[in-house]
Amino acid sequence: MPYKDKNKEKERQIRYRTNNRSKERARSKIYRNNNKGKVAVGKKRWKDNNQDRVNETARRYRAGKKHIIEDFSNEEWLNKLRDTFGLCPRCNKYVGIAHLELDHIYPVSVAYKDYKRNGAKRIYTIHDIQPLCSKCNKKKGVRI
Repeated sequence: MPYKDKNKEKERQIRYRTNNRSKERARSKIYRNNNKGKVAVGKKRWKDNNQDRVNETARRYRAGKKHIIEDFSNEEWLNKLRDTFGLCPRCNKYVGIAHLELDHIYPVSVAYKDYKRNGAKRIYTIHDIQPLCSKCNKKKGVRI
Protein backbone atom coordinates (compact mmCIF):
# COMPACT_ATOMS: atom_id res chain seq x y z
CA MET A 1 0.00 0.00 0.00
CA PRO A 2 1.65 3.26 -1.12
CA TYR A 3 2.21 6.00 1.39
CA LYS A 4 0.82 9.48 0.89
CA ASP A 5 4.15 10.92 2.00
CA LYS A 6 6.59 10.66 -0.94
CA ASN A 7 9.65 10.41 1.33
CA LYS A 8 8.18 7.45 3.21
CA GLU A 9 7.31 5.77 -0.10
CA LYS A 10 10.86 6.25 -1.34
CA GLU A 11 12.29 4.83 1.90
CA ARG A 12 9.96 1.81 1.58
CA GLN A 13 11.13 1.20 -2.00
CA ILE A 14 14.79 1.41 -0.96
CA ARG A 15 14.18 -1.02 1.92
CA TYR A 16 12.41 -3.44 -0.41
CA ARG A 17 15.21 -3.31 -3.00
CA THR A 18 17.85 -3.80 -0.30
CA ASN A 19 16.05 -6.76 1.29
CA ASN A 20 15.15 -8.38 -2.06
CA ARG A 21 18.29 -7.76 -4.05
CA SER A 22 18.26 -11.08 -5.92
CA LYS A 23 14.58 -10.67 -6.88
CA GLU A 24 15.27 -7.16 -8.15
CA ARG A 25 18.26 -8.33 -10.20
CA ALA A 26 16.20 -11.11 -11.78
CA ARG A 27 13.33 -8.71 -12.53
CA SER A 28 15.74 -6.20 -14.01
CA LYS A 29 17.39 -8.86 -16.16
CA ILE A 30 14.02 -9.99 -17.52
CA TYR A 31 13.07 -6.37 -18.30
CA ARG A 32 16.38 -5.75 -20.11
CA ASN A 33 15.97 -8.94 -22.18
CA ASN A 34 12.37 -8.07 -23.14
CA ASN A 35 13.07 -4.39 -23.87
CA LYS A 36 16.47 -4.34 -25.58
CA GLY A 37 15.51 -1.48 -27.87
CA LYS A 38 14.33 0.76 -25.01
CA VAL A 39 17.42 -0.07 -22.95
CA ALA A 40 19.74 0.74 -25.90
CA VAL A 41 18.00 4.08 -26.46
CA GLY A 42 18.26 4.88 -22.74
CA LYS A 43 21.97 4.02 -22.67
CA LYS A 44 22.63 6.16 -25.75
CA ARG A 45 20.68 9.08 -24.29
CA TRP A 46 22.66 8.80 -21.02
CA LYS A 47 25.98 8.68 -22.92
CA ASP A 48 25.01 11.72 -24.99
CA ASN A 49 24.00 13.68 -21.88
CA ASN A 50 27.07 12.62 -19.85
CA GLN A 51 29.86 12.70 -22.44
CA ASP A 52 32.42 14.16 -20.02
CA ARG A 53 31.81 11.31 -17.53
CA VAL A 54 32.06 8.73 -20.33
CA ASN A 55 35.36 10.24 -21.52
CA GLU A 56 36.78 10.38 -17.99
CA THR A 57 35.84 6.76 -17.31
CA ALA A 58 37.42 5.62 -20.57
CA ARG A 59 40.56 7.64 -19.83
CA ARG A 60 40.87 6.16 -16.33
CA TYR A 61 40.36 2.64 -17.72
CA ARG A 62 43.14 3.13 -20.30
CA ALA A 63 45.40 4.62 -17.63
CA GLY A 64 44.96 1.55 -15.43
CA LYS A 65 45.63 -0.73 -18.36
CA LYS A 66 48.86 1.10 -19.24
CA HIS A 67 49.95 1.26 -15.58
CA ILE A 68 50.06 5.05 -15.35
CA ILE A 69 48.51 7.36 -12.77
CA GLU A 70 46.54 10.40 -13.89
CA ASP A 71 46.55 12.82 -11.00
CA PHE A 72 44.16 15.43 -12.38
CA SER A 73 40.41 15.75 -12.33
CA ASN A 74 38.07 16.03 -15.25
CA GLU A 75 37.26 19.55 -14.05
CA GLU A 76 40.93 20.58 -14.34
CA TRP A 77 41.10 19.12 -17.86
CA LEU A 78 37.92 20.97 -18.90
CA ASN A 79 39.33 24.22 -17.49
CA LYS A 80 42.53 23.68 -19.48
CA LEU A 81 40.44 23.08 -22.59
CA ARG A 82 38.42 26.27 -22.00
CA ASP A 83 41.63 28.28 -21.57
CA THR A 84 42.60 27.48 -25.18
CA PHE A 85 39.36 28.99 -26.55
CA GLY A 86 39.42 26.25 -29.20
CA LEU A 87 42.90 27.09 -30.53
CA CYS A 88 45.45 24.31 -30.94
CA PRO A 89 48.56 25.45 -29.01
CA ARG A 90 50.87 23.73 -31.49
CA CYS A 91 49.60 24.96 -34.88
CA ASN A 92 47.53 27.94 -33.60
CA LYS A 93 44.54 26.97 -35.75
CA TYR A 94 41.01 27.31 -34.47
CA VAL A 95 39.39 23.87 -34.37
CA GLY A 96 36.90 24.37 -31.53
CA ILE A 97 37.03 23.02 -28.00
CA ALA A 98 35.10 19.87 -28.96
CA HIS A 99 37.80 18.87 -31.47
CA LEU A 100 40.81 19.21 -29.16
CA GLU A 101 42.27 15.95 -27.83
CA LEU A 102 44.13 15.16 -24.63
CA ASP A 103 47.84 14.71 -25.39
CA HIS A 104 50.31 13.38 -22.84
CA ILE A 105 53.51 15.40 -23.24
CA TYR A 106 55.50 12.35 -22.10
CA PRO A 107 53.89 9.63 -24.26
CA VAL A 108 51.90 6.90 -22.51
CA SER A 109 53.51 4.19 -24.65
CA VAL A 110 56.99 5.29 -23.48
CA ALA A 111 55.76 5.41 -19.86
CA TYR A 112 54.40 1.87 -20.25
CA LYS A 113 57.78 0.66 -21.56
CA ASP A 114 59.44 2.34 -18.56
CA TYR A 115 56.98 0.55 -16.27
CA LYS A 116 57.79 -2.82 -17.84
CA ARG A 117 61.52 -2.09 -17.54
CA ASN A 118 61.72 -0.86 -13.94
CA GLY A 119 58.20 -1.26 -12.44
CA ALA A 120 57.69 2.44 -11.69
CA LYS A 121 54.36 3.96 -12.67
CA ARG A 122 54.45 7.40 -14.29
CA ILE A 123 52.30 10.06 -12.62
CA TYR A 124 50.67 12.56 -14.98
CA THR A 125 49.55 15.86 -13.48
CA ILE A 126 47.58 18.60 -15.22
CA HIS A 127 50.94 20.13 -16.26
CA ASP A 128 51.95 16.93 -18.09
CA ILE A 129 49.08 17.06 -20.55
CA GLN A 130 48.03 19.47 -23.27
CA PRO A 131 45.08 19.89 -25.60
CA LEU A 132 46.01 19.42 -29.28
CA CYS A 133 44.04 19.10 -32.47
CA SER A 134 43.92 15.57 -33.82
CA LYS A 135 46.27 16.42 -36.70
CA CYS A 136 48.99 17.75 -34.36
CA ASN A 137 48.45 14.92 -31.87
CA LYS A 138 48.94 12.30 -34.59
CA LYS A 139 51.94 14.17 -36.03
CA LYS A 140 53.57 14.36 -32.59
CA GLY A 141 53.26 10.59 -32.17
CA VAL A 142 55.56 9.20 -29.45
CA ARG A 143 57.95 12.16 -29.43
CA ILE A 144 58.33 14.18 -26.26
